[in-house]
Amino acid sequence: MTRASQSDWNELTALLIDTFAQTPDAQGLPRWSWETARKALQFNPQLHPDWLVCARRDTELLGFTAALNLPGMAYNQMTSVREAARGQDLAYALKTELLGRSKADSVMCVRTHKHTANVAMLRVNEKLGYRQQHGRWEVQRGPGRS
Repeated sequence: MTRASQSDWNELTALLIDTFAQTPDAQGLPRWSWETARKALQFNPQLHPDWLVCARRDTELLGFTAALNLPGMAYNQMTSVREAARGQDLAYALKTELLGRSKADSVMCVRTHKHTANVAMLRVNEKLGYRQQHGRWEVQRGPGRS
């Protein structure tokens, strides 16, 4: 989103907050604040400006996908589609565009993550050629967790 206005960033931030709250990853977690969402996108120094792909119908933002520029790879951090625009292969189109842009930048590895309950996005990723890699382990800390 090079040359994006503050209004564009505000619209993107609002969509991120709303759609992230609907993902399986966010269930049981507090809703993201405006500041947290801004840090994830607009103020994230690893966000590659050409790897933030947005889809609009007329003036309405329908969805986006965003990738971080990490050493040796692009990391597809988030793909988000407004509820009313789901079921139209928009996530597939957004991620296809992102893969093309990262390839044009000579990126050889693109990674992402998805919760196992997010079946629709898992199908999109499989259709795009992503393959599951085993061996990820994590510790989560916070209220109710050790």
